[in-house]
Amino acid sequence: MPRPKRSRPTPALWAILGCASIVIAGPTLLYAILSHRWFGGSPALGASAPVSSPVSGADAPPIRVEVTLAPSLRTRAAPAASLYVFVRDAARGGPALAVMRLTSRFPQTVELSSADTMIPGHSIRAGERVQVVARVSPSGDPMDEAGDLSGQADYRVGRRGAVDVVIDRVTP
Repeated sequence: MPRPKRSRPTPALWAILGCASIVIAGPTLLYAILSHRWFGGSPALGASAPVSSPVSGADAPPIRVEVTLAPSLRTRAAPAASLYVFVRDAARGGPALAVMRLTSRFPQTVELSSADTMIPGHSIRAGERVQVVARVSPSGDPMDEAGDLSGQADYRVGRRGAVDVVIDRVTP
C-alpha cells in the first residue's frame, strides 16, 4: 500500500500552533510577541526582520545604573519584592531594550547591556537617548501595578559615568 503524500503545514496551521504554544507558555511570551509586532517588528508573526540593526556589546557600552530608594518609601519596599531595572527608547517607548530582575535591596549597582535584551535585534545602541527605569514589584509581576514603587532617569548611551535612579514614586 503506498504511503500517503505528506504536505507542508499551511500558514493557518502555523498560526493555530503558535496560538496554542502561547496559551501553554503564558502571558509573558504573548507580551513579547505582541510588543515585537506592534513596536516595530515584522507584521508577519514569526518573521525575523530585526527592529534595529544588531549591536555587539563593543558598539554599545553597558549602562551602569546606581539604584537608590527614597527615604520616605523605605517602609514600603518589602525585602522579598522584585526589582526590575530596564532601559527603553525615550522617543518611541515600546518594549524594553534591556531588562534585569533582581532582589530589592538598596543601594544597588546594576549594569545593563545589549546582552540583556528581551527581543533579538531590539537592543541598546551607542548614542541613543533612553529612559532608565527601576521598579519595585511586591507581586513579582513585571507589568506595572498599583502600589509598585518606581523611579526613572534620562540617559544618553555611551556617556561616561553611572546614571542615578532614585525610586521615589508610588504607582496609583
